[in-house]
Amino acid sequence: MEEELISIIVPVYNVEKYVGKCIESILEQNYKNFELILIDDGSKDRSGKICDEYAKKYEKIIVIHKQNEGLSKTRNKGLEIAKGKYISFIDSDDYVEKDFLETLYKLIKENNASIAQCGYNIVGEEKKEDNSVYIYTGKQMISDIYTSLWITNTVVWNKLYEAEILKKYKFKEDKIHEDEFFTWKLFYEVDKVPVTTKQLYNYRKVQDSITNKKYTIERLSYIEALEERLQCFKNNNDIQLYEETLGGYVEALLDNYIKCKNNIQDSKEIQKELIHKFKANWKKTMHSKYISYKKKAFILIAVISKKGYELLMKTLIKIYQDNK
Repeated sequence: MEEELISIIVPVYNVEKYVGKCIESILEQNYKNFELILIDDGSKDRSGKICDEYAKKYEKIIVIHKQNEGLSKTRNKGLEIAKGKYISFIDSDDYVEKDFLETLYKLIKENNASIAQCGYNIVGEEKKEDNSVYIYTGKQMISDIYTSLWITNTVVWNKLYEAEILKKYKFKEDKIHEDEFFTWKLFYEVDKVPVTTKQLYNYRKVQDSITNKKYTIERLSYIEALEERLQCFKNNNDIQLYEETLGGYVEALLDNYIKCKNNIQDSKEIQKELIHKFKANWKKTMHSKYISYKKKAFILIAVISKKGYELLMKTLIKIYQDNK
């Protein structure tokens, strides 16, 4: 099988401890026809210099240095200069297995697909040996976002994309939860997505990453992302995806209400708006055949008592952490 050019986009910011391993894992790929685009987003440590050192040794590495503008603008910059027929994103504190590109490329070609996805492993945890392949529709991939596959399907980094479809969109700039605005749009366009459960991507939980930081008001961008999704599905009369998203949206309103209350000073106006949106939508979830009884029960508990709901959530989180 002839190897077509793949562009690998790696945003880099203050990861001097990890970026070397990330780059090495890409250079060791079984699939050799790729360009590696390292975009230094104004790093204050040695990350940028490390990238330059690798670029001096390997012609296929391109390094861009720019002022700090955030992950979305950095990825969009990568998309502007990527020349490959296919594109993959890898975060600079993560690393991939040698057959990451090879496996995803074969899945795309063998299934005449535009996107392929693999499983991931959290660094430090025991890897699973599962190596199954499933073919999903694009809509099934979106539907599964609201199940246990939430992280796997939402993130952009465990996938290979056809550049033609990927470049139709841009990452939403000046927002966090940028993947929530992005990945579902690609799934919504395609008929099928081959997925391997093989854990080819190694995800590192970094303590000061956005998802691990203390709750801030910027986290409300997740609500905005869900509202954008709801509007799209409503406009297209896509009832199942609309109602499944609605269930996630109502839960997110409650979750952000609690986090806002406990972490943001002078948050009464924000809480008021969140509860207003919750009251305007919760009844719709009760009539949906696409929302589980369990989720409906949680929503009803919140209707009866927001304090009761908050206590229930704290208890469930503690049980999860104790059993981890």
